[in-house]
Amino acid sequence: MDSRLKPYLESTDEGDAERVLGDIMTSHAAPVVRSIVRAKLGGSPDASDVESGVTLELIARIRAMRTCPDTEPIEDLPSYAATAAHNACIGHFRRTLRERSPANLLQQIGEEDTPGASLDTAPGPYRITQARLYAQRLWEEIRLLPVNQRLVLLLNLKGDAIYLFPLCGVASIRQIAPVLEMPPEKLASLWNDLPLDDSALAAQLRLSRQQVINLRMAARKRLANRLKDWR
Repeated sequence: MDSRLKPYLESTDEGDAERVLGDIMTSHAAPVVRSIVRAKLGGSPDASDVESGVTLELIARIRAMRTCPDTEPIEDLPSYAATAAHNACIGHFRRTLRERSPANLLQQIGEEDTPGASLDTAPGPYRITQARLYAQRLWEEIRLLPVNQRLVLLLNLKGDAIYLFPLCGVASIRQIAPVLEMPPEKLASLWNDLPLDDSALAAQLRLSRQQVINLRMAARKRLANRLKDWR
């Protein structure tokens, strides 16, 4: 069991125990959860709700260790909090996939005039199927882009857009990496920092910031043209 939890678990006064638990969460769990949720969800309006949900689940799990002796102990609180936060973000992405039409996939890439808008009001199961088909088509078109366009597009996708490819079963991290012409280990090391801003991309590609912006605009224009017939 994580030694950081012992003061809470061994406290004989419930009021003191709750104060200790609050200190433990503030010092060792909440910052981890906040960092991961904000990195994954960025400016999503749901980020605060996801963060709060993970925090409440962690508190309930730790309280269970105090009230139910048979509860499996937490061996490393920060690692446990990180896993809970990652899982919560994935759950959010899955719900997002169920709720969004294929049009929103390209909209996440930054185009305002998106194809597939007629599917916005389609029933849930049909929308999911179409979203997966659309993600497959979108991925095929992205793979045909010049490599620098692929890089500045995929590594800068806003919000949770890049997660839709793994969640749709279109491309895993290991399958995305070759398209970016980088080892999977390097992409994995960047994954938690996505999306990269234009300055970071410019430094990585040894280009100017304006060149990065121009490359992305060209990529978006080509994708919009190639996918304008999608319905």
